[in-house]
Amino acid sequence: MVTTISKTTYQITASCESNYKADQDDIYFNNQDYWSSVIQTRVSRNVNPNSVAKQVIERYGIMIKTTLESMAGMLDEAELLMLLNANPTPFWKYRDAIDLATMLVESHGGCESLEESSPQIILADKLVVLSISQQVALTDLLERILRNSEYEKYFTEQVKEAGLLLKEHISHLDKTA
Repeated sequence: MVTTISKTTYQITASCESNYKADQDDIYFNNQDYWSSVIQTRVSRNVNPNSVAKQVIERYGIMIKTTLESMAGMLDEAELLMLLNANPTPFWKYRDAIDLATMLVESHGGCESLEESSPQIILADKLVVLSISQQVALTDLLERILRNSEYEKYFTEQVKEAGLLLKEHISHLDKTA
């Protein structure tokens, strides 16, 4: 979506099919009193900080789930286990969370100790092209799995519930369709 705002018009393009325009009289963009009251409400001391934190956590959860859903079929169970074993701690450092490929390769002795066709290098090649959002969402999921101290569910069930469909899940869906 592209948004352009100027003094006289604004245009929102949601797709090639739709354009919306409003002129200079649009109350929401030109009414200073309206915007002043919106800003005052947002900075008001009457806003409960806990409700703000709750909204942030809800947005974070939606972002993680949506991102994981966009990664459907990217990984299989063996690759996820490889990642879990590469850093088997319930809390991952920021650098590892945004550079999963390096973390994985380094946990196996570095590039020099791995053959080009090794499963670790193949997985690292997949991980290196992930966006930061995808890497953070995957790290979030891995941490949740590792913090599940009761192990009530096998990790693939947790993965599926979080929104990430592994290759096995998709091939199972293909067979039932």
